[in-house]
Amino acid sequence: MYGGAHVKFTVSVSKDHEPSFLLDQVKLEDKFYTLNEKGLCIDVCQSVFKPAGVLSEIRSSDPLYYKLEQDLAKSGMDDLILLNESNRMVECSRSNIFLISGKSVFTPGLSHGCIPGIMRAIILKILAG
Repeated sequence: MYGGAHVKFTVSVSKDHEPSFLLDQVKLEDKFYTLNEKGLCIDVCQSVFKPAGVLSEIRSSDPLYYKLEQDLAKSGMDDLILLNESNRMVECSRSNIFLISGKSVFTPGLSHGCIPGIMRAIILKILAG
């Protein structure tokens, strides 16, 4: 696919521990990535809480995210902020959370339940210098 695309890569593991892969892509309307000039409309998700623990780092086919997609469709919001069982912000349904205060950048730790995604790792690496 030429130009811009939204790509989703899903990995599943069968009962026999055999991996299978699904690559889904949707062509973007514009050929170039553009800034969202209208901004984002976000809210805090009140219907589910994300547990913190070893399994919280795996997103694959977690029903929590299916529930969040349903909530997003009903609410008309662009994204929802997920809270963990301790009522702390963990991540958004479709993105990581970073807070910039002066020259400092903060993001929830993995022990709070966020997914250690690629973009999060890249940003933390860049910030570490």
